[in-house]
Amino acid sequence: MIKEYNNCVPGWLHNTVKNQLEDPAVSWYFPSTNNEDLSKAAFCKNHYNYLAQYENWDEANSLIYVLDYWINLNKDWFEFERVQRCMTNLYAKGQCPSMHTDIQEDGYYSLLYYVNESDGGTQIGDDTFYHKENKMLFFKSDILHGAFPTITSPRRITVNWVLKGNIKKPA
Repeated sequence: MIKEYNNCVPGWLHNTVKNQLEDPAVSWYFPSTNNEDLSKAAFCKNHYNYLAQYENWDEANSLIYVLDYWINLNKDWFEFERVQRCMTNLYAKGQCPSMHTDIQEDGYYSLLYYVNESDGGTQIGDDTFYHKENKMLFFKSDILHGAFPTITSPRRITVNWVLKGNIKKPA
């Protein structure tokens, strides 16, 4: 199951996220992977990691409200337990990390949020999703997925939450 949300959060909140993450003062980490091929890397900003007991929302505190908004909007079918991790990726033109899974356990779901307008997108299993500002994708974290590169845009910014929770059974 893959759920797609267009115009997923109110414009004022989305613009706050975009302004925070496009700020040149954001302390990006590069490369986001140990891969020696820098075209397979991205810039990364870790906000939260449950296992590492790490939390730092300083440069993007609006992401807390985005997730709260999504959880409230979807509470009828998704039983949220906790955030496993939250990270933001910034892909420069041509960067394209390899296909991967976020976590290989049942009960974990990935919520991918496209922050800015860009070409490029995400391959999830056999499905292709194009990067569109203020769009979200929800899918099981153990599904193979990965970005495909932006060709003309200078950058592509995505936020990825890994959520622990359950899909509620219909009554």
